[in-house]
Amino acid sequence: MDFWQIITFLAMFLGLLSLLPEVMKALKTHHLRDVSWGMLALLLACSSTWTVYGLLSQKYAVALDSLFNICMELTLMYLKRAYEKGKHPVQNRFTIPSTTANSRVNNRGMASALSKN
Repeated sequence: MDFWQIITFLAMFLGLLSLLPEVMKALKTHHLRDVSWGMLALLLACSSTWTVYGLLSQKYAVALDSLFNICMELTLMYLKRAYEKGKHPVQNRFTIPSTTANSRVNNRGMASALSKN
């Protein structure tokens, strides 16, 4: 494996992870007010174009990377639409624990104070 192949795979791996923090933040905060529809549409168009390029030029790694990005972008679009309508589509199915120094959640989902001994 030469230098350019290593750079290519590193760039693709980082591209795969690029939208993951935004999806995780959306699932935690239950809003995407900071993300515009225009940005999501442009990202989707860009990833779609790269997918077509990867398939037509038989560079399947590029196509696979772009398909993963399309999945992330569609997930963000779905969550943004659902949250704008006041729905929380994954609230009961997926929770990201958030702990603070003064409270914790017990096994019934109810907050209780930590005892200070």
